[in-house]
Amino acid sequence: MKKNLVLILLLIFLFVFFLRDLNQIDIIYPETKISLQEDDYHGIRVKDPYRWLEDMESDEVKNWVYAQQSLTESYIDQIPFIDQIEERLKERWNYPRMTTPFHRGNRYFFYKNTGLQNHSVLYYKDGLNGKEKIVLDPNLLSEDGSLSISMISISKDGKLLAYGISKSGSDWDEYYVMNIDTGEKFSDHLKWIKFSKAYWHPDGSGFYYSRYPKPSIGSEYKNQNHFNKLYFHKIGTDQSEDILIYEDLEHPDYGFYTWITDDEKYQILGIWSGANDYNLLYYKKFGSTDEFSPIVDDWIGDFRIIHNIGSSFYLQTTYNSPKGRLVKVDINNVSMDMWENIIFEKENTLHSSKVVNKNQILIIYKKHLIHELQLYNIEGEFIKNIVLPSKGSLRISADWKDSDVFYSFTSFLYPTTIFQLNIDSGES
Repeated sequence: MKKNLVLILLLIFLFVFFLRDLNQIDIIYPETKISLQEDDYHGIRVKDPYRWLEDMESDEVKNWVYAQQSLTESYIDQIPFIDQIEERLKERWNYPRMTTPFHRGNRYFFYKNTGLQNHSVLYYKDGLNGKEKIVLDPNLLSEDGSLSISMISISKDGKLLAYGISKSGSDWDEYYVMNIDTGEKFSDHLKWIKFSKAYWHPDGSGFYYSRYPKPSIGSEYKNQNHFNKLYFHKIGTDQSEDILIYEDLEHPDYGFYTWITDDEKYQILGIWSGANDYNLLYYKKFGSTDEFSPIVDDWIGDFRIIHNIGSSFYLQTTYNSPKGRLVKVDINNVSMDMWENIIFEKENTLHSSKVVNKNQILIIYKKHLIHELQLYNIEGEFIKNIVLPSKGSLRISADWKDSDVFYSFTSFLYPTTIFQLNIDSGES
C-alpha cells in the first residue's frame, strides 16, 4: 500500500514539475474568428460572435477542431512518462466487478466486467445457483467500442430482451429484440428513439415506447426534440405498423411513457417536459379504449408511483415536502384534499422507496450524504432500521413480492459489495 502511494505521489510530482517546464514554451493557439453576429431579443441586442462554431458540418469548423486537437496532442506528446501513467491507471482499474442482480420470475440478470472491458457484459442465471450465461456482449458490436447498450428491458417471463444501441454516445437509440434462450435476434428494428424505455406488455407480445418524428437527412443532430409520440410495438412487425397510443400536438415539448401496473389492472401514462423533475400522471383500466384520466394534471412537482393495491396508489413526491414523503391516492377520488400521508416529510431526505414483501416499504433516507435504510408497513408505520455494513450509500434491487432483496453498498472506505437482505430477519 505504501509503495503504491509513493509511486502515485511521485508520478503526480513529476507530472506537475514537467508541466511547469512545458508552460515556458510559447504556444500559438489556432486563430478563432470573431463574427459580427447579433440578435435582437425584444429590443435588446445580444452579440453572439462564435455562432459560426455551431455549424457542425462546416469545413471551417472542422478545420478549427482539428487544429485545436493537433495542438493539444503536440503538448501531451512531450510528456515522457505519459505511458507510465496510462499503465498505472490500467493496473488500478483492472479488477472484476458486477452490478446488483434483478430478476424476472426465477431468472436473474446482471452485468459483469472482467476489468478493462470497454463495456460490461449482460449475463443471466436460471435460479441463484444456476450457471452463468451471456445474454448480450456489447464489446462484440463494434471493434472500436463506439456502439454501446443504452437500454435493456426484459419481458415478464424473462424470455425476451428489448435493447437499445447508441452510436458514439449519441442520444439517438435504435431498438432490437432477441430471444434470451436461443440468442436469436429478431427482425425488429426501431429508430428515432430518444429518452425512452421499453415497457413490456404483460403477455410479452410487444412493448410500449416513445419516439420522435424522423428528421430530415443532415438534421439528425440539429433538430429540437419536439412532438414525441407514444407507441406500442408488436414483436415481429415493422416499425411502420406500430400503434399510436398517445400524442399531444398542442404541446410539442412534452414526452411520454406508459406501463402496466403489477396487478395488470391499470395502464399508467406519464408526461414529462424538459430537464425539470416535474411530471404529470394519468391512468385507465388496462385493455380499455377509454381516455386516460388524471391522477396529477398540474405541473406542481414530481410524482413517482411505487405501487398500487387495487385503486389505492402509493406515490413518492416532493410536492409541498422538499425532503420527500409518501402519499396514498384513491384514483376514484384524486382530489388532493383526499390524499393520505403515509410517511410524512422528515428531517432527513427521502432518497428512494420500494414496496417489498407484498405489503412493506423499504425507505432509503439520506443524511449528510450517508444512507439509512428503514422498513415500514404499507400504512406507513415504522417497523425497524436495517443495519448496514458501514456508513455509505446503497442501491436496492427488488420486486414487490420479494422477501429477499439485493442491495449494493459502497463508500470511500468500503469497496462496492452486493448483499442479499432478508426482510423478515433484517440480516444481510
